[in-house]
Amino acid sequence: RKSINEKYKEIEELNQKIGQQAQLLREKVRIEGIFDACIESSKGGPTVTAILVFGDKNRMRRARKAVNQFVAQSYPNKQIVIVNATDMSVTTHPHRLVKEVKWSDYPGDLEPTTGNMRTQGIDLADGDLLFPFWDDDDVYDRHLLTYLVSNYQTGKAVLLNSQIRVDIRNSVSYVHVEPDGIPNTILCPKTAARFGRPTGGEDYAFWNINWGLKSVVVDNRSFPTNTLLMRVWDGNNVLPVSAFMVPPGLDKEPYEQMGGRWMLGGNEAEHVKAVFASFGLKAEAKAPTEQPAGV
Repeated sequence: RKSINEKYKEIEELNQKIGQQAQLLREKVRIEGIFDACIESSKGGPTVTAILVFGDKNRMRRARKAVNQFVAQSYPNKQIVIVNATDMSVTTHPHRLVKEVKWSDYPGDLEPTTGNMRTQGIDLADGDLLFPFWDDDDVYDRHLLTYLVSNYQTGKAVLLNSQIRVDIRNSVSYVHVEPDGIPNTILCPKTAARFGRPTGGEDYAFWNINWGLKSVVVDNRSFPTNTLLMRVWDGNNVLPVSAFMVPPGLDKEPYEQMGGRWMLGGNEAEHVKAVFASFGLKAEAKAPTEQPAGV
């Protein structure tokens, strides 16, 4: 027979579990309320064209996931242009939201650099607004475009100042913050602005040259909006991990010693895992129970 103390302990543990579940339910209601308001404010809004460039057949599975994440976006007025420099199609069947074009059909003798391919995507975009960096090494919450459009101001570019960065091979994750805005989160009007030729660094150049003084930076450091865009390093990215992942505290200890560390609050970590899982991705790490200091 259990003692009174043991029974009290069981009751206390049960109450804690009930409290945790109630908190999760309140959080879910709050999240849905935030994005319901965003969806309502963006109804009847302009068409957004996202651009996906594809030049490596080994990344086919990732590219198709990126297209699926675009189609799943809650914002209704949208289109994605895929600029394909390979002999394999990313799409397996026609879709009204998707326009896939071959680089070889583009007139001229330009090389298929990332910048040149993004420019082709702009040339073929039907939308009034552009999201030029719908890349296959990112994971997108389904409300990303809705949130960006709800913060759009005519004639200006909108950028987030925060995104989640994940090294999925070593299970390291943190909130990456750039106070002046993160260029690859940009939503901008379709204008005469085009990319230069480079592969790598074209995001900063495009933003700085064309929109640096005409930008609205949205402070999305707080959950849940800080999980709208998650950049994933899996070893097949253009950038090395040292340039992709620059978590706080890197100056105090070698990055190689940070495996399995999620520098996120519990809510962020669980949400990231859930979004990843919905697209067949898995990152192993024990989520912390509290938000770390300084993030």
